[in-house]
Amino acid sequence: AMLGAVLDASLRLMHPVCPFITEALWPHVQLARTGEIIGLELPGSPLLAKAKWPVADSALGNPDVVRDFDRAYTLVTQVRTLRASQQVKPKQMISMHAPEPVLELVHRASGMVETLSGVGELTEVDAKPAVASPLAFEGSQVFVSGLVDEVDVDAERDRLTKLVEQKTKQIAGFEGKLNNPGYVNNAKPELVAETREMLELAKADLDAATSSLAAL
Repeated sequence: AMLGAVLDASLRLMHPVCPFITEALWPHVQLARTGEIIGLELPGSPLLAKAKWPVADSALGNPDVVRDFDRAYTLVTQVRTLRASQQVKPKQMISMHAPEPVLELVHRASGMVETLSGVGELTEVDAKPAVASPLAFEGSQVFVSGLVDEVDVDAERDRLTKLVEQKTKQIAGFEGKLNNPGYVNNAKPELVAETREMLELAKADLDAATSSLAAL
């Protein structure tokens, strides 16, 4: 039932991009459907072109899972950016050394970080390994090793300097919002709370980047 529902929903979503192929596959997938999935509406239709979009019950959503996904995606983006800056080949596996809270997030992401970042080894570490590039993630220092030519100190210093400047500007922007009575009093409470949370994360990232820069 799960596989049939996934294929059904996928065809509906892909139909505008590749209508002929998805329309040809549609009747075969409909014949293979064996049941419904709770929380996902997939109204039947003889033609895919007339089928409605999948409708998911928002009440079944898990905000903690969504938050973890966003955090893991941010970590993936940072690692991929570092790989690109060091011109690491796509197939080359690297190692990630991180404190326990970051590793717990990676494990909860069930392979997403490793697969999308090309990470072949995960180890827990609180101090910088002998040769590794540091990343500032949510106030923690994450280290990556196994890069081509390892660390170019000058390039790494430039990258961290730019990161410090970026985080400093972000902090100024968040503080400007929070110091504005018009924003704090008129914006939705959850939006103000989110801004405060982003400010604290930016401050933590700035501290981590500053420490990494000082360690070079």
